[in-house]
Amino acid sequence: MNSKGVSVSTSNIKVRGYLCSGDLAKISFALSKKEFPKAVGRNKVKRRCRSALRELAKNDSLAGGLYLIGGRRTLLELSYNDILGELRYLLEKIYSSHSLERKN
Repeated sequence: MNSKGVSVSTSNIKVRGYLCSGDLAKISFALSKKEFPKAVGRNKVKRRCRSALRELAKNDSLAGGLYLIGGRRTLLELSYNDILGELRYLLEKIYSSHSLERKN
């Protein structure tokens, strides 16, 4: 595993990724009560992000490693396709900065 992770973000989502050579991807969420005061909002964001990441993994767009996903309140207003697009964009930025190829 690389000693340093790469942190990339958009105005809604922040992803910190530590890539490693295995096929297994572990995902964690860091959603604060300050940004999402109600548990319903935090759970909704987690469900949507997990679903989007499952779809990315199904299409072989998710490399093995550790990922920490954080979000801002505006994430609640985004549609599923917007979340999917932002996660895809952020993961591409992580992979290009590590100069590792996605699994094909």
